[in-house]
Amino acid sequence: MKKKFFIFALIIGVSFTLVGINKAFAYTQKGMTASYHFGFLKGNPYDETRKLDKYTRSAVYQKVKDINISYTSWVKANGHDASHGHNYTVRKKGVILMTNYAVEDYKGSGKTVATSIAAKKDGNGHSNGFWSPDY
Repeated sequence: MKKKFFIFALIIGVSFTLVGINKAFAYTQKGMTASYHFGFLKGNPYDETRKLDKYTRSAVYQKVKDINISYTSWVKANGHDASHGHNYTVRKKGVILMTNYAVEDYKGSGKTVATSIAAKKDGNGHSNGFWSPDY
């Protein structure tokens, strides 16, 4: 009886571990993750990540690693706002899953759409981290 309980507990434990690992690394499904630095150049309150190809209708993943400023961010696709009003005020480290309509509104006849995160500063400072167009 103890052996069956041990095996059952082991199977449940491994299952939860695999689910957790899958969630933790889900944002790298397409292998497209990039670092970003919002430095907000003097005289320009806006900054933007480099563009990456977005394949799916999923959220855009942003992981803030270092921040000493407050800023508002949103998703852009093909150079246009693809957020439909979903803007995010970023004040601290952490993960932000950004709602967007990049694929729905701007994909066209291609397989991907060029996507980026745009930001507008609320003060002086910087922010660094990683992002992925497909979560």
